[in-house]
Amino acid sequence: MPDLFADIERVLGIRTEVLARENPQADGAAGTVHLDRFHEEVAQFSTIPGSTLASLLDYFRLARTHDRGLAPGEVRVKGDCVQILTVHKAKGLEWKVVAVLHADNVTYADTTTPGQQLKVPTWLSDVTQIPSTLRGDAQEQEGDMVGSPVLDVSEVEDRKQFEVAMNEHKAAFKEAAIEEASRLFYVALTRAEKTLCVTASESNDKGGKAKPYSMLDLLRKRQPDSVEQWWDESNADAELTEAPDVSPATGVFPQDFLGERRPAVEQGAELVRRAMQQLPTPSADNDVEALWEEEVTALIEEHERTKAPVVDVPLGQELTASDVVSIARNQEQYARRLRRPVPFKPNAYAKRGTALHQWLEDYFGASSLLDEDELPGFGEDEDPQGAELERLKKAFLASQWADRTPTHVEQPFEIVVGGRVLRGRMDAVFHEGDDPEAGWMVVDWKTGRPPEGQEMRAAEIQLAVYRVAWAQLLSHTLGRSVNPDAVRAAFHYIASDRTFEPSRLPNAEELADLLDIKAPQQTAQPSASGPATPDSPQTQTQRRNDA
Repeated sequence: MPDLFADIERVLGIRTEVLARENPQADGAAGTVHLDRFHEEVAQFSTIPGSTLASLLDYFRLARTHDRGLAPGEVRVKGDCVQILTVHKAKGLEWKVVAVLHADNVTYADTTTPGQQLKVPTWLSDVTQIPSTLRGDAQEQEGDMVGSPVLDVSEVEDRKQFEVAMNEHKAAFKEAAIEEASRLFYVALTRAEKTLCVTASESNDKGGKAKPYSMLDLLRKRQPDSVEQWWDESNADAELTEAPDVSPATGVFPQDFLGERRPAVEQGAELVRRAMQQLPTPSADNDVEALWEEEVTALIEEHERTKAPVVDVPLGQELTASDVVSIARNQEQYARRLRRPVPFKPNAYAKRGTALHQWLEDYFGASSLLDEDELPGFGEDEDPQGAELERLKKAFLASQWADRTPTHVEQPFEIVVGGRVLRGRMDAVFHEGDDPEAGWMVVDWKTGRPPEGQEMRAAEIQLAVYRVAWAQLLSHTLGRSVNPDAVRAAFHYIASDRTFEPSRLPNAEELADLLDIKAPQQTAQPSASGPATPDSPQTQTQRRNDA
């Protein structure tokens, strides 16, 4: 689409017309700023997969209807011409002479604005609006000049009081709109360095009626000597100065750039159209034609791939337990992150969780792969949530698990499920009794709050992976098959001292189905000396919608 609009600009000579209006080298000349801004919008929209010319035109139509058009280019102050800007675009600028038009109670809302003209959309009557408490711009205190009104129902006890509170909330939005109009009018007046001209009219182009804006009427009363002309019902018979009748200049646009060459060009185009209707049959031994067909086919396929609303994302042969949980939680979101990896924003919760797991390793006497001074971030300032970390430590020491000794801490594993390698680490593995095949329990420490509903069901996949992994590791150690059902697995939420053990967890076949790959007939044994080898080179794809 950018090429299409570039061709339109070239054929119609739009850029030439824009530059012909004024000397682009003159003081403060806009030149092609707005035209270039338009091309930026087209280029940005064309990057959306599946975008078409029709959808772009719809986007322009919506922007004009709901957003007052697209954002113009950066405007600079000019000293040798008349500039027409909205008040919002004039913020921060200054001119020697400024004319403020339409200073009426329809353009600038005040208490005299008719009700049908002062319709302020609120979330109470418009589903497209969002409450200020969810937008982040809510008033912090009642009476604040900054921020949007907040619906207060703290003292509402019946329906009538609730209706009164809603009406007051709507009225507060109208008051805020009136206050915003006064600030906007102030901005308009203060753009002038020396000369200011403010005008208003009772009628407008749409045939409506209006009254002078209250602030303009206040200026008239405070500065009567500055009034050049004022008309109202009291002086309806006064003669008004008629504006001179100036006929606008006329011309033809766009200019015919073909000029005298048009007949010859049109004749050549007609010959091409006739030839396209009688194309010769391509010969099988023509290498040039075969090459053209191959290249054009490749270009068309590439174009179709870029415009496709659904993109196939290959799923890697090696996954972590967290990857499997993410797939169970939201396959589309995982595919998006897999296709365009973005680093996660560091947060205090993850840092606190890492610190607590390190403390648990030390508590159970496990040896780390790295010394403390080799850990990332060693020597930095202490965690600002250190008090919360200490509270978690005390909560764990008061739990049932503090007095138990795990047989394995931070146990790594590498297994094959459904033809894919799954890797991870189990926080702690406990054993009860003397039977080497029974009494095993894998526990994963959690520092946050327990999830609910679908989030918890997705999290249980992590325990399912741990259970299958420990069963396979145990089978490899004992030299005989251990049923994963004999292994228990649970989350322990340290902050709330709650241990959650699901009544049922998916088996290896169900985990393979989750990855959408047929499970192998024989369970692969974990590798004792190196990475496991997938049973199948089959490639699985996740699909995600970019539209």
